[in-house]
Amino acid sequence: MWLIYRLEQEAVKSGGRVHYLMGNHELMVLRGDLRYVAEKYTEGIVQKGRISYDRLFGEQTEPGRWLRTKNAIVIINGILFVHGGISPELIRHHKNITDINRTVRENLVLAPYKKLLGQEEMFVYNEFGPLWYRGFFVDRDSPQLTELQIEDILQFFGAEAVVVGHSETDSVMSHYGGLVYSIDVPAEELHSLQALLWEDGKFYRVKGDGEKKLLD
Repeated sequence: MWLIYRLEQEAVKSGGRVHYLMGNHELMVLRGDLRYVAEKYTEGIVQKGRISYDRLFGEQTEPGRWLRTKNAIVIINGILFVHGGISPELIRHHKNITDINRTVRENLVLAPYKKLLGQEEMFVYNEFGPLWYRGFFVDRDSPQLTELQIEDILQFFGAEAVVVGHSETDSVMSHYGGLVYSIDVPAEELHSLQALLWEDGKFYRVKGDGEKKLLD
């Protein structure tokens, strides 16, 4: 995370941008749910600093303040980027992308037992929110969307395609005729990193060895 933090500043100086999106694991850490945090972190710096891991990301720390400024959704060059996905329920209850990002940021560390959750707050925590949704793919929790539903979602945001992580895919690839691009790949199984490259209006899969393949 500190690498991204540094790259964000370096990119601005070079005339570019780095966009760090909020995901479900960031949400979990901010709320003290550390079940997926590697032991080298929970048993490393926290022991030396005598501070609990989740407190490293509290509102009074630099990484904590930094994370709380991040968006859940961004649109760049007509491409929508989101960690989980966009559900039809989400856009029915929000006016626009600014409204959705506001909802996420304002409810990142909401304690459900202290406040009666409304419809907006629940989208930060349930399977229909942008941090968790998997409906672009076959999933036991969410019925898979049709191409028409995805077109409606893209029209709502004025976007041409959407890029998502969260739902593991065998390789960086396109779905729904190029409306959806999935990038959460099992690097260890593939024995290589992969990335999605957008260049001159086209999407490419780039591998760790430099191989570049145009996606349909």
